[in-house]
Amino acid sequence: MGASGLKFPLTISGIGRFDTVDGLSKYVQNAKRIINTIKRERFYEPNMGSTGYKLLFRNFNPQNGAIIANIFQESLNEQEPRALWNVSYVEETLDGKVIFRVFFRSKNEEASDVFTEEFEI
Repeated sequence: MGASGLKFPLTISGIGRFDTVDGLSKYVQNAKRIINTIKRERFYEPNMGSTGYKLLFRNFNPQNGAIIANIFQESLNEQEPRALWNVSYVEETLDGKVIFRVFFRSKNEEASDVFTEEFEI
């Protein structure tokens, strides 16, 4: 599967060490980090993140959702090249959350399965 990395947000395991992630969970964690970061928000890594947030506070409709999904997909393909990404807009919930479905497949894994994760923003 490859090396493991720290789980974010940082949490402590039952034996007093930082929790780690590996395998496909690492891709999901990296995708969340990219989608939830605004470009130039991190001065030491200015190209990390996405510009999709610029559209979140407009009058929201399915067309804007598709545009944001496309922006997220481009950011993921550019910044996490170890996987193939496809992002689609799902819905806006009654409590104001916007849900996107992220399909991904690792380029390094033997399995050809497509994995799905839903993100609420």
